[in-house]
Amino acid sequence: YHIFYQLLEAPNEIKKDIWEEGLVGASTADFNYLSTSSAQEHGFDSGEEWIETVDALSTFGIKGDAFFDVMRSLCIILQLGNLTFEPEVVYGEERSSISSIEALEKLSTLIGVPESEIETAMTKRFM
Repeated sequence: YHIFYQLLEAPNEIKKDIWEEGLVGASTADFNYLSTSSAQEHGFDSGEEWIETVDALSTFGIKGDAFFDVMRSLCIILQLGNLTFEPEVVYGEERSSISSIEALEKLSTLIGVPESEIETAMTKRFM
């Protein structure tokens, strides 16, 4: 989980390039996977760890577009954790639906997939 805390402590200029709508001004409280603690509790409050991580990734050739792809992938994971579901019955069949519409909208924008397709993929059984 350290990379998630480091991502939230990244400079705002970098956050804008990664996912402005979801990262700029965000804290651990904005993400269900992280909401039980803070970056400061884990020692990630200075931003120094962010610089070290960026340098380490660069050593492995993860820089430029590849770096931003990795960071956006981490954002997708964080945003998936914000989705909530509720049960529903349709024509006597038990199903679920996504009840966190705002989180779904943000995820849709982030990954470029329509909300309806995300909901279908995450809530409908296919056999």
